[in-house]
Amino acid sequence: MERMMPKLVIKRYASDLELLAVCNHCGFRITVLPVNVRVNGLIGFKEILNMAFDLFKISYRLRILKYYQLLKSLFLQI
Repeated sequence: MERMMPKLVIKRYASDLELLAVCNHCGFRITVLPVNVRVNGLIGFKEILNMAFDLFKISYRLRILKYYQLLKSLFLQI
């Protein structure tokens, strides 16, 4: 994981989703744990659009560019 973190591209809204996508693609087991979240504010339309755009970029890198496949091969070599 420590070797993978610097290779991640998304730094803002969907960084956790990118990490989950890369870990899932590399074969790590993803476990579901309950979490209580309290949001003290409003989420605006701009933030929703930014999150959706980041999600699109992750999907594009995963399915079109095969960027994360390259990460996986580099991760296994090290």
